Amino acid sequence: MIRFQPDTWREALWRPISMAAPDAGVYMEVMAPDLRFALLLIVLTFGMTVFRRSWRPEAITWRLLAFLGLEFAIWTYTSGNGRYFTAGLMLVGVGCVSLLHRWPVTRSLRLALAFVFCTLQAYTVYLATPFEGSSYAPWREAPVFPLDLPSAVTQEPATYVTISTNTYSLIAPRAHRDSRWLNLALRQTDLDDGDIEGQRIKRILSQSQRIRAVLVGVRGMLSPDGQLAQEFIDVMNERFAPLHLAFDSNACTYVTFKRSSNMNVLDRSTKRVEGVVVPGFMFCDLKFLEQVPANVGRVPFPPEVDQVMAVMDQQCARFFNRRSGAKFKVPHGTMVHYGDADMKLFVLDDRRVEYRYWRSLMAEPMGTVEDVLRPGYHFDCEHIRGRSGLPWERRY
Repeated sequence: MIRFQPDTWREALWRPISMAAPDAGVYMEVMAPDLRFALLLIVLTFGMTVFRRSWRPEAITWRLLAFLGLEFAIWTYTSGNGRYFTAGLMLVGVGCVSLLHRWPVTRSLRLALAFVFCTLQAYTVYLATPFEGSSYAPWREAPVFPLDLPSAVTQEPATYVTISTNTYSLIAPRAHRDSRWLNLALRQTDLDDGDIEGQRIKRILSQSQRIRAVLVGVRGMLSPDGQLAQEFIDVMNERFAPLHLAFDSNACTYVTFKRSSNMNVLDRSTKRVEGVVVPGFMFCDLKFLEQVPANVGRVPFPPEVDQVMAVMDQQCARFFNRRSGAKFKVPHGTMVHYGDADMKLFVLDDRRVEYRYWRSLMAEPMGTVEDVLRPGYHFDCEHIRGRSGLPWERRY
C-alpha cells in the first residue's frame, strides 16, 4: 500500500508541514490535522535565529529530536501511515515543549505559549470531528449499534463472510457464540490457486453447515420495485464464484436501524428516494460449491483491456502494476482495480479509457483505446488527480 508514501523528495521534505493540512488522506484515512510538527519547526527555527546566543537546549532534547527525525524518515519511507507512527506522534509534543522550555523568556510566557500550542492542536482536531470520520453510525446513546438481528443470526451458528474492508466487528459478538467470521475483502484470486491461505479458506467453507454473507446497504442495490437489482445479483455472483460460493438472492434478510437518528450521517442529506437503501445490513445465504462452473464468475474481458494494462504498466508501474491489477465487470465496461496503489483503470465499451485515484471526485479521461495503444503515448505519473502535489495544490 503506497497511499501515504510521498512521490517526490519535495513532498517528503514538506511532509511535517503538510500534516497540518486538514485533509483526509495526508497521513491518515480520516481528517487528522496535526500542527505539532510545524510548531516544533517554528520553535526550533525561532530559537536558533532569534535566541541563538542565549538559547541552550539540554543534550537529552537534541537526542530526542535526532531520534524523532530518524524515526520520521524511516516511517515516511516505509509506509507514511499514521497508525504506524504512534511512538513518534507521542514524542513530537514532548520535543516541542522541551525546546520551548529553554527559551530565554519569562516562565509565564513559556507557559502561555505551551497552552496556546495545546489549544490550537485540540481545536483543529475538534474541527475535524474525528469521532465521526469513519463511523457507520454515530454513537450518541446506548446501545452503540441498535440493530435487531434476525433470530437465525443469534440462535444458529454459521460461517459469516464479509467482502468489505470494514469488519462489522460490533455485529459479531451478537451472533451465535459458535459462529465463525471470514473477511475476504482482499481476496482477489481463486481459492484453487494453490496458496496455503486459499486452501484454509476452502476447508473452512466446505466444513460449514451454514454460510451467510453480510453486506452493507448501498445505492443501486434495489430496483425501482424494491427488489434486489439484477445487476447487483450478477455482481455478487461474479464476486463470490471464485471463492466457491453461490449467492442466493432469494434468501436475504435486510436489517436496518430503528430510528433515522441512528443512520449513517452521510446519508442524511439525501433528497432522492430512487435507488436509495436505508443504511443497514443484508444477510444472504451462500452455498459452497465443490467445483466452480466454467461459465460462472469467469467473465470474458475484451482483449484491449490487457493491452491497455500492459501500456500503463510500462508507463507508470508504481500506480498501474499489472501483477496487482484485478479485473471486474462494471456497467458499460471493465474496471481494473490496483489495490496497492488505490487506483482504478476503466476501459469502457465505447473505447474510452479513464483512471480514478481513490481520493479524486471523478474519473480522469485518458483518451481512447487507440490513443493509449498508439506508439509515443505518454502518461504523466507526476500529476495524478487527487494525489500528486502538496495537499493545498491537489486537484480533486
